[in-house]
Amino acid sequence: MAIHQLRSGASSAKNVDEAGVKSPFRVISRYKLLALFCLLALLAMGLNVGLIVDLNGEIGRIQELLGPNAGDTSGGNLLREIESLRAHKIRMIVLLGALVICFGTIIYLFYKRIAAPLQELTGAARRISRGDLSASALVHSKDDFTEVAQVINDMAANFQEVLLLLGTTVGHSQVVLENMELRLGQEHTADNLDELRNHIRIIKKDLELLSGVVREFEYYQTRFDGRKVVPTIPLTD
Repeated sequence: MAIHQLRSGASSAKNVDEAGVKSPFRVISRYKLLALFCLLALLAMGLNVGLIVDLNGEIGRIQELLGPNAGDTSGGNLLREIESLRAHKIRMIVLLGALVICFGTIIYLFYKRIAAPLQELTGAARRISRGDLSASALVHSKDDFTEVAQVINDMAANFQEVLLLLGTTVGHSQVVLENMELRLGQEHTADNLDELRNHIRIIKKDLELLSGVVREFEYYQTRFDGRKVVPTIPLTD
């Protein structure tokens, strides 16, 4: 039964991989466009800052010229030019503020859609690599890393099935060896009795070592006690 489930899980993981072959390319293209937009936004902000600085310099230069000519006709023209430059400066400042808001929104969305999910996936993968097979990656329906999270969860589930099947086999083998040892202890006429007992002791040590390795892993709602798989949460009627 466990082998059949393991094969089914592997088949479903393969289907997920085949279904999502084109998805990474679409995601990469999307983020390339996003990176290009961020670059253009930074360039536009730099140009706006440069224009604002130039406008401030031009306004200061005109104000210096306005000093001795404030009362004549040329002074009125200079005042109108200053007002025009100030209005243009205000428009540039508003545009710069809008660009800053857009850029901040992009950074926030980047963190929410990429950095945070990637951090969750890294944490789940790190826990699995340390032997905690109860770790799982959160699957978000509108996330670009949905398929990766699903593959990590399927991988952890497949590892659990393999190890639990191995642990159950070890437990059954230990029981069989103990029964054989009891029977050999009752048979005093065999010539190679001591040799068989030595072989059984060696096999038992190997099985105990393998059983200890399997017990080191943590599972979802089960654990291996050395002989069989038992639930880690009490069963209710």
